[in-house]
Amino acid sequence: MTLPDAELMRIFDFTADDLAANRDGTLSQQQSQYLHKMINREILFNLIPIGAVLIIGWFIAIKLADVAPPTYDKPSIILVFGVIPTAIFLTMLGYKKWQIVSDTRGMHVEVTQGVTKSWTAKNFGYAEVNGKRFYLGLKIDRQLADYLRTLPKESQFRVYFVPASKRVISMEQVIL
Repeated sequence: MTLPDAELMRIFDFTADDLAANRDGTLSQQQSQYLHKMINREILFNLIPIGAVLIIGWFIAIKLADVAPPTYDKPSIILVFGVIPTAIFLTMLGYKKWQIVSDTRGMHVEVTQGVTKSWTAKNFGYAEVNGKRFYLGLKIDRQLADYLRTLPKESQFRVYFVPASKRVISMEQVIL
């Protein structure tokens, strides 16, 4: 038996209709739209600081290439400080976008069940259920940790998540 929980619904921002769709193994339309918005917001927040670093890297590369002694290979300087970091950044950006497109294209939801642990590491929030780790984000992690502290440690949960990005989209307590 499972219980829809108003607190979990608030923490993960899902409705009873979303949970019903997740139980059937699919994303609801609202969850699909929410995932797109969340990833685009994440990309934007990553884009600003990394973009600034890339601009500085390109500036350094061009300046170093201008003042480098003739024994240095100027294209190598530009490659190391400009091209390679840019390629890495664009690959990471593309991978993030691929994850969300994969998750929302198939509209498929996976489920795991077990005792849930939540923790924060290096300013990121995570949860672990049945040996699977999920990224939560700090805000959700803190709220979930506070919620879990109110329950017995051996409480079981069913966690619904999208497979490519391993993002938790809904969760319900299982009463054994």
